[in-house]
Amino acid sequence: MVSLLCCFFFSHIEGVNYQLIQDLGSSARMIGLGNIEGFSADSSVVFDNPAGMYRMKRSSMSFFTASVMMGEVNYNQISLATPTTYGTFGIAYMEAGVYDFSHTGLINTGVIEKAVFLHTFDYKSTVMKLSYQNQVQPNVYYGVTGTLYGARFYDTIASGSNMDFGLIFDLRPVVVSLMVRNMIAGSQVDFRSPSGNAGEVLPTEVILATRYAAKELQLYGQYKYTQDKGLFSTGVSYSPAFSPMFEFLGGYKNYLVLGDIRSGLTCGVGLKFRPITIYYSFEKSDYFQNDNKNYFSMSIEI
Repeated sequence: MVSLLCCFFFSHIEGVNYQLIQDLGSSARMIGLGNIEGFSADSSVVFDNPAGMYRMKRSSMSFFTASVMMGEVNYNQISLATPTTYGTFGIAYMEAGVYDFSHTGLINTGVIEKAVFLHTFDYKSTVMKLSYQNQVQPNVYYGVTGTLYGARFYDTIASGSNMDFGLIFDLRPVVVSLMVRNMIAGSQVDFRSPSGNAGEVLPTEVILATRYAAKELQLYGQYKYTQDKGLFSTGVSYSPAFSPMFEFLGGYKNYLVLGDIRSGLTCGVGLKFRPITIYYSFEKSDYFQNDNKNYFSMSIEI
């Protein structure tokens, strides 16, 4: 299990591109839709497309949590966005952690060398975003984000930075989202340790997504270009007229695993009782020892 986690997180030993932890998803709702980005109505949209903050008429705070790989890898996200007369400002933080790795050493007993436990340590990867959104012209919105990346593992510390830029075209019943993540091409996360330094390139991602609203039904489609590969996603949401507090989600998505394109199905359900909204989503896992992934998120209008 430890070796699998090391392959997942510590690709800087052999790899080129930095592992973006937000590729997992920023909320249970967007995962339930097949990882469609840019259409959340709460502050978690800072991760997907900061231009989407135009939907917020009041301050919003959101929380997201998930555990994958038999509960070994824990994800947490918190975000806050506030509309003002000068535009909407948002701040967001996400982390992925693996805890209690064992550090062992060797002692010489005079006869043999014996392995002994020394202490435990953790791995943590973090992303912090600071965003601003405003209007270009009626029905056209833009958003810009500054991003700080960080990681810590035993005696290794990593840091890097980049920027995101997004546009939203609200042409109802059609809404189009365009997002460029890590728009400064070639920038990297630098790893520093006593044994030497290394770097991983932050992959530039371009995400084009659209939504079509047809009364109780909303249809979504997305094309995402990342690491020289194209990924497709589709999603659908349904809010029955007789009980609009419920939202039912379904999605299909492509995603990358060590450079290979995989596909999967997702589903979810939301419960909206203002000012609180709660979502749960589910998907099958590629890991045979843990076939289910469960995601929870909550947002609050302040």
